[in-house]
Amino acid sequence: MVEHYLKRIFALFHRSPNKATFEEYLNYLEEYDDNLVMKLFYYVRDNHTAMPSVAQLKKNLNTLKSRQTFNAARQEHEDCYFCVGVGLVPYLLSPKSDARITRYTQTMQRCKCSAGQEHDQRIPLHQKPQFEIEGDLSYPILVQVKMNKFNRKLNAVTAKAQSGAI
Repeated sequence: MVEHYLKRIFALFHRSPNKATFEEYLNYLEEYDDNLVMKLFYYVRDNHTAMPSVAQLKKNLNTLKSRQTFNAARQEHEDCYFCVGVGLVPYLLSPKSDARITRYTQTMQRCKCSAGQEHDQRIPLHQKPQFEIEGDLSYPILVQVKMNKFNRKLNAVTAKAQSGAI
């Protein structure tokens, strides 16, 4: 598999390497698993305009490995309904309760799950849900749907009041 993607990398740049050059690249890349080499191919395809050197491939592989490590660390969080693993829960602000705003809008609060514990402690902690669970919607999507619905009602009332004032 490594040899296949290495050939494709050379083909991308219309290069036909001599055997020694190909073997040098191949010896270096054989240390990595097939999945990472496949990702390297797509990374080279999308980010390079000339055939990368072995040193450039090493740098690219380090970048890809660090992304994998970061993504693996992110996936360690539980699958939380309220924050969907992000650690922040949307909270709907109403123009009825806050005179400073004219439309329904969202702010974020820290979730009680493990992902929420990683956020700044100055962000208010989400205490209880504003809305009951509806269907298969995640809580952030549910809050967005409710906000849109309330804003449409608010727009209709405002338009009705303006047309009556004319």
